[in-house]
Amino acid sequence: MSSRKPGMPAFKDSLLFSLWIGAIFLAAFLCWFLTQPLRADILKSTVNRNLSERTPSVLGSDGASGGEAAPRLEKFIPPRELESGTFRMGYWFTIKDRKNSKALVFTLAAEGTFLPCLAIVTDKKVEAIRPLGSHSKELFGRLTPGVLRIYIRRIEGGDL
Repeated sequence: MSSRKPGMPAFKDSLLFSLWIGAIFLAAFLCWFLTQPLRADILKSTVNRNLSERTPSVLGSDGASGGEAAPRLEKFIPPRELESGTFRMGYWFTIKDRKNSKALVFTLAAEGTFLPCLAIVTDKKVEAIRPLGSHSKELFGRLTPGVLRIYIRRIEGGDL
């Protein structure tokens, strides 16, 4: 007769499987957080290239177009360096040649589509929201002012 307990191999198998899944999550977690500066740098160069190609902006509150020069993103601001009460859903950057201004690259969800956008924030007030990309620009024009006001309030109020 065997002295093995009937439930022991099943327990070992489930424990091994759980540890394997945990190791995958740990590896994904480490990759996600350790590569954040690299992802931010790639995002910065992509946004700067996009902004140099198109300069018109859409102002946040009234939707009117402006013709000011395109901002250049300069330095990524890590989440730990942001002051409390800051909108955290996106990437914050400093803007070249502007002291009190920051740029927020975020995704606006509207009409079942995600639109990458750039918000210029000066002294906790949204100065302008710019769509990033031709598809975003096309759909951005069809957004209602109410949707834009919701995102402006979230950014200025630090929600999320």
